[in-house]
Amino acid sequence: MKALLGHANLDTRLRVIIAATGVVTMVLMVATVICYDVIASRAALRRELVMLAEVVGANSASPLMFDDRTFADQTLSSLGAAHNIRRAALYRDDSEVFAAYADSSLATADGGRRAGVMAHEAPVIWEDEQIGRIWIETSLDGIRTRSLNLIALLSIVVAVITGLLILVSDRLQRTVSGPILQLAGIADRISRDRDYALRVPVQGRGEIGRLVTAFNGMLAQIQNREQAL
Repeated sequence: MKALLGHANLDTRLRVIIAATGVVTMVLMVATVICYDVIASRAALRRELVMLAEVVGANSASPLMFDDRTFADQTLSSLGAAHNIRRAALYRDDSEVFAAYADSSLATADGGRRAGVMAHEAPVIWEDEQIGRIWIETSLDGIRTRSLNLIALLSIVVAVITGLLILVSDRLQRTVSGPILQLAGIADRISRDRDYALRVPVQGRGEIGRLVTAFNGMLAQIQNREQAL
């Protein structure tokens, strides 16, 4: 990049620098927003999963205590109403599977761990005594889809802002490079034609204005010396 910009003229360098700075800033902002959204979404999903496990565990205490597998299966099957719940299992206190639920896309409802999911286990309590455990697994597909949609949306925003930055940088660079390029053009004419009567119009009182004033003063001194000779 440095080698390429080294051969570019001033206005091109300014355009590239302004646009690159804006793009890098926007990319960092997008990455920050996406990371925060993923972390916040996972935390919210974790809270929902904990609350759901507590509710299902409370409803499963009676069938577990009285060995009612039919009602336990019905309780776990009600989890199918939540589209993100993949699997669940109700265990006795001796770790024996008492009832299980699996999404129709899954073959089994064992308690193995898999990637792309979040699981939570909670005790099943009956009269202040633990009589079993409830285990629920939820899919992270919703968070993944949300992140992809957010990336697509923010990418469009970055593209639009980048285009605006290029337009703005084109106008801004003229205020900086315009007088300098004009000065360079006058310097080339003086070097070619030896015409020291030429002057560069002074635009503004900033650093560039002082540079142009100093350049014109130098030309005036050279012109006076040439006339004296």
